[in-house]
Parts: sequence; structure tokens; C-alpha cells
Amino acid sequence: MEKNERLEKLSNRISVLVDRDGEVGYELLESVKELNQIIKDENVSTRELFNYPELVSLYKVKYDDDPSDVDNPVNEFFDSTKFSKEMRQVIEEIKTSTHNLTELEARQISAFIKYGVLKREDRNKFSDYVLQQVLRSNYVFSYETLEKSFQNVVDEVLMMVDPGKYCEIVRDLKNGSGEKLSGLKTLTGVKIDKGSVERLYEYGDCDAIETAFHEIAHIYQEIRERKLIGEFYPVDIIKKCNGDFFETLGILKDTVLERAAENGSKYYYDNYSVYSAEKEANIKSKTMLIRYLDTLGLLTHHTEEKLKKEIRNELSRQQEGLRAFNSKFEERDELILENQDDLRQVMIEFPMLRMVYTKDEDGTIREKTKEEIHLEYLDLDDHGEEVTNVYKKLMEQAKGEDKSIMRR
Repeated sequence: MEKNERLEKLSNRISVLVDRDGEVGYELLESVKELNQIIKDENVSTRELFNYPELVSLYKVKYDDDPSDVDNPVNEFFDSTKFSKEMRQVIEEIKTSTHNLTELEARQISAFIKYGVLKREDRNKFSDYVLQQVLRSNYVFSYETLEKSFQNVVDEVLMMVDPGKYCEIVRDLKNGSGEKLSGLKTLTGVKIDKGSVERLYEYGDCDAIETAFHEIAHIYQEIRERKLIGEFYPVDIIKKCNGDFFETLGILKDTVLERAAENGSKYYYDNYSVYSAEKEANIKSKTMLIRYLDTLGLLTHHTEEKLKKEIRNELSRQQEGLRAFNSKFEERDELILENQDDLRQVMIEFPMLRMVYTKDEDGTIREKTKEEIHLEYLDLDDHGEEVTNVYKKLMEQAKGEDKSIMRR
């Protein structure tokens, strides 16, 4: 998302202001007025505002046009959460994971996180620290601080994947059918069931973190597939898959069958244990959890081996080709070719499928042979290592060679 220059300048000014000694209440009130004027002038959405954590708290402030009370709530608010030089030292010490937090520091950190008066970098450090302490069964922070810190951590990952999206914590999260869920990808980001976040706080259960990463992986898939719509050039197709060409191909194959099935949702649930999008999301979320726990200094050998074993199991299921489809149980590629109309439609939407399927003169769609893939590969200029590896694997997976083509 392109940055708003006026919001950027105001955000930077607020960051300096809350670091400064002395009374700053009236200056902050003027900043509230300026923020509201920017929102009005440029039609700024709440979602866009979340890119500037220093401004989120200001957005909620109510003010009088001519405030005369020196104990103004804004003044009181920022005095209680002043980002002092001493707290900057706490941040540096937190990095070492050996700092013993005082009760006052814990209250200050909680206030910083709650009211969003931190620069993004410092907010992330504090939020990681809160999760680290909770996972170590150190309950110096309240559940409310943990919940906000959890949201900050997830929001930071979302910002890297799809800026502007955010995390919501929802009590008794359910889908449209009324089924209870631990997490859900939405138009605005991800929703996580409050119960799983409470278990994170009470028992150090990492399921909420892994679930958030899983739903973010689905957003990543959505963005990746959106980039492929209408893309006809093989090299660009491979590069836009960001190293996940075969995972994307598997998702598109399942898309063909889900659209062709008498009941698409039944196809999804019948094949959930091997469904490509879910397998990839499971693998990515477990990989992300390993990295995150390692960042916090909490990755034990036992936890790492457990997660790696789960990843190996997911990879194994990801390779499974059998699918349940309209009361049949067959190889996925065979079922796809049986549903020519649906395959033809998806191939129009996602030309990526033309890298593995081709249409004969009579209009029948079939899988390409090794030789056809090889000839296509030879026609590509400056294809690079990633493209080369994809084509080598495509040729390995092709079923056979068409001798008539080889004689041409």
C-alpha cells in the first residue's frame, strides 16, 4: 500500500513528541485535530491507519475545541505511557533474554502495547518479549497484554504478506455452517478463536500461533494465484510462484475437481487430509513456527524434531494422488482429464495449467509428454536455474514420450 505522506509526517512527529520530557498534552491535542482533518481531506480508511501505530491511539481521542483543563485525558494518557530513555535501555536488555523485568517496567510495557504509542520496531520487540515470557510460564503480564501482543505479532507477518490486513480475536469463532473454528482467513486478514489464545496464555499452547501462520499462508496462496491469472509466459509464471510452482500447480488441480464436483465443499472435506492448499499451509505454518520459536530462543530439540516429523508427514500426504470424487476414488490427474469442460475453463483462467496439459486437434485435453515439455523448455531463452529445475521435474513427472512428436 502506498504511504500517505501527511500521515507519515504526523506519525514521525508523534514518535518524537512522546519521547520528549515535559508536558505535551496540548501539542497532542493539536495533533488529534490534524489527524482528523487528514482523515477527512483524504478519505483515510481505518485499515490504512493501522500502518501508523503511533496514530491509532490518537484516532480514538475525543477533544474540545478550546480545552482548558490541564489534566486533560490526552495529557494524562501520554504522561502514563511516556517512552523514556530508561525504557529504551529496557528494550536493549530485553534482546539478551536475561533482563529481570520490574513490576513498573511490566506496567509500562503493557501500556505501550495497549495504546500503540510505539514505533513499529520497538512495538515488535515488546510484543515478542511478552509472548516469550508467557511461553516460559512467566505471568508478569496480563492476558489482555498477551492478546494485544499476539495481534501485533500476527499483524507484523500480515504486513509483510499483504499490507493493510490485520488480526482479530473472536470468541466462539465459527464458519458459515456453524462449525467451530480455531482460525479463519477473511477479506480483512485473519480471525483467531479467543479460546486458543487463552490456552496460549494459560498453558503455553502454541496452536494459536501456528493457526495464525496457517491462515496467513492461505492469504499468501491467494495473492500468488491472483498474480497468475492471465499470465501466459512460462518464465514469468514460474517466477511469480515464488519457488512454490508445484504447490501452486497442485492447488489448481484441486480447484478443477472442486469446481467439477457435484458438491464442491464435499470434495474439499472428503479430501481434506490430502488437499493441496491445506497441506502447503500446514507445512508453511509449522516451518514459520520453528523459525519464530527460534527467534524467541525457545526452540528446544524435542519441539524442533516433533514439528519436523509433522512436516515430513504433511509432505508425504502432499504427494498423494488419489482423490474421492462423486462417489469415485481415483488418481487426481485421471479425474481431471475426465472433466474436460471444467478443466478447459480453469485453463483459460490460469494458463499455468497449459504447462502440463495440451489440447489435440480434435479438442481433447491431455497431459503433455516428456518430449513436448522438453521442446517447450528448449525454446525458452535465459530461463535460469529456477525455470530449469521446474522443467526438469515436469519432464520427470510426465507419463511417457510421443514418438510421432520426436520424429518431427
